[in-house]
Amino acid sequence: MKRYLSLILLLIVTAISLSACRLPPPKEKTVESIVAGIVPEAAHCVSVRDEKEYVYYTFKSDLRDFTFEVVAIQNEGGLGYKERVEYSKAVREHYKNDLYNELKSCRCFKSRNENVDNAAFVFEFGSDEDVAEIIKCIAKLNKIVSDLLKYTPDADLTSSKVMNFRMEINKKGESKDNAITYVLNGLDDEAAVYKKISENA
Repeated sequence: MKRYLSLILLLIVTAISLSACRLPPPKEKTVESIVAGIVPEAAHCVSVRDEKEYVYYTFKSDLRDFTFEVVAIQNEGGLGYKERVEYSKAVREHYKNDLYNELKSCRCFKSRNENVDNAAFVFEFGSDEDVAEIIKCIAKLNKIVSDLLKYTPDADLTSSKVMNFRMEINKKGESKDNAITYVLNGLDDEAAVYKKISENA
């Protein structure tokens, strides 16, 4: 029995010791290497903020005045970290105000839930005129986000790793389950938007 209690105590002490251990966070060069493999825009680390459980690495684009963060999150038990690259979140935030300025003039735009990360922009139509207005608006939104392609010419703006601004188009009186989804790609003009929406209708 004493041997059993001693073993339990030894395991408890070991567990406490391991949880007290904290490996140093990833080096800047390591995080820069991770970013280079994921982010389509050339960037470098300009600062590091260590808050123990989370370590924040601020990156600045080499091509423009734009920053984003990489968060290194300590694994359970304090052994090592996993990195969360927040490039797409920063990209969406960077272009969001310009999109809203355009959306203000579209009577078919209804809402977007800002409390949900990367929620869809919701449109509603009841006539062919409404559909035409939505298509025209989406083409203008594509023009706005096409700016990103100056810095990331080969990037797929529909990817969740890059931008992924989703439009949800609902017919009045119908279930949202029947909504048409369109994702801004920075390329489509009105004709191309109409074709994709028609294919998904």
